[in-house]
Amino acid sequence: MLLGEACLSVRSQLVSALSKQTGVQQVDPDLVPNHVLIDYARQQLSESELVIMANAVLAGAQCRVEIMKSCITAGPPVLGIDPLGPSDGQAHTH
Repeated sequence: MLLGEACLSVRSQLVSALSKQTGVQQVDPDLVPNHVLIDYARQQLSESELVIMANAVLAGAQCRVEIMKSCITAGPPVLGIDPLGPSDGQAHTH
C-alpha cells in the first residue's frame, strides 16, 4: 500500500526499481488505487526486503510503502500458484 501525498508522482520510479530486482516477477501499479501489486518468488525475496527496497527508492519523498497481504496477483492466474498455498514458492503482495 502506498501512503503519502507524493506517491502518485514517484510511482513510476518505484515500479521501475522493483521490476529490476531479482525475484520480482511482475509489478502492477494500476490494478488497485494507491497500491502496487508485486508478484515475487519467496525463495529469493521476503516481504520485509521488498519494503526496505521500496522505501529506499522513495527516500526523501512524502510517500512510504506498507505491505498488505493479498491473494490478488499482478498477472494472470498461474496453475499451482493461485490460490496461495503453504507450499507454493510464489507470493503476491501489495
